[in-house]
Amino acid sequence: MQKRSQAQEQTIARDIGGRTQPGSGNQSHAKGDVRFKGKHRVEAKFTYGKSYRVDLSDLQKIRSEVVYPEKPAFIVDFIDKMTGVAQDQWALIPYADWLEYVNASSNNR
Repeated sequence: MQKRSQAQEQTIARDIGGRTQPGSGNQSHAKGDVRFKGKHRVEAKFTYGKSYRVDLSDLQKIRSEVVYPEKPAFIVDFIDKMTGVAQDQWALIPYADWLEYVNASSNNR
């Protein structure tokens, strides 16, 4: 399980140009699993199931760990039990951040 988490975090860090946090965010000065300083802070989770329960407290936790102007994200990978390959990956972000993304995309047309 720990190797799976580390691999997921490393992939996210590579994809966003950030870095993994020491101890997977268990240190007071390095919260979250992945960080692109000044831009993004990510909590990464995975499941071998067909569903993943996210509580409001999970989302509030990562939001409370960002330092302005960072944006929080909660990423969930759905892993196939037989192959170990991610079937799908989702990122949950605050609605206001999503609106910024949508409006920025619309303005670039």
